[in-house]
Amino acid sequence: ADFALAGTTTGDEAMQTTGTLMGMRATDSDLAVVPSPYVAPELLVDKSDVRTDIYALGVILFQMLTGHHPIAASAKDPDAIVHAIQNEVPTRLQQLRPEATNSLERVVQRMMAKDPDARYLDVAQARLALMSADVEPMVAVPRGPFLRGSRDDDPLGREEERPMRELDLGAFYIDRNPVTVAQFRRFLDGTQTPPPPGWERHNEIGSHPVVFVTWHEADAYARWSGVRLPTEAEWEKAARGSDGRQFPWGDDPPSPRQAHFGGKSSADSVGQRPEGASPYGAQDMAGNVFEWVADWYSKTYYAEAPEQDPPGPDDGRKRVLRGGSFVHEAFALRCATRGRYAPEERRANHSFRCAWSLG
Repeated sequence: ADFALAGTTTGDEAMQTTGTLMGMRATDSDLAVVPSPYVAPELLVDKSDVRTDIYALGVILFQMLTGHHPIAASAKDPDAIVHAIQNEVPTRLQQLRPEATNSLERVVQRMMAKDPDARYLDVAQARLALMSADVEPMVAVPRGPFLRGSRDDDPLGREEERPMRELDLGAFYIDRNPVTVAQFRRFLDGTQTPPPPGWERHNEIGSHPVVFVTWHEADAYARWSGVRLPTEAEWEKAARGSDGRQFPWGDDPPSPRQAHFGGKSSADSVGQRPEGASPYGAQDMAGNVFEWVADWYSKTYYAEAPEQDPPGPDDGRKRVLRGGSFVHEAFALRCATRGRYAPEERRANHSFRCAWSLG
């Protein structure tokens, strides 16, 4: 990407194009410019190269993630802005977004380093670093049709899972793994929310999926994170792909290599069974923890739902959970199995994962 920073342009040249530069705002004078918070320190002394663009990109990324500039950008005095660009340490990403991972923090701070030699060499290197950062990963589920529900001749199928129908969904992202205890702790800390009574007893290990959460708490976490709970249809497509398979890995019954289930005493750390991953790479969608989704429960909704992006019933008394858990037997791990509980209930095997629309 070229942000028009890796070079120098006079004010008149800028006004002849867009009226502004990404790093400097053109004025009526040929050479007079007013610094903006996107200006790299070297540009203030009329030096630049491709790493100057990396600085501006880092500032833009920080602003997109937090809604704020990383330096005192609100200063009206141009001299104050120049002083901040040259001397002020950029605000830490985690100060405004506590859920940001340490590696994402390092990438953003390196992009905004004062010394060009400390930044990434080019946009490709910065892009690779961002893709490799251990942000809480999501997997992409492409736009298109899939088969939802159970076949009429499936002896394990329930009436609430019928009929099997082809639905068409827009593209979306969904968490690779359920939300972990460590992630949920950041939410509690960031919102200064005390854990509910009994929560600590069920959530001692940071790598385990968070449990003992209500639907309302799962929804609040998703909103705080800038995402949402998946719809029931999205969850099922992410779990089984487009071909109507019984389990995320296919039609073979589950084994301990693929799922954590069958009367176990507690959940296991997320992502421990890659052999059980769905066609899109989502893990733990069968077993380990029962997962809240956005929808109200309706026994007849599979027959009544629209064929395009069904949003779920308008109201109800219970919310849907999917995927089975460590206490369930193999039957409950089927991709079509539907659970339902009151949204205020909390249990030691209830968890969730988040989704994000691709548009």
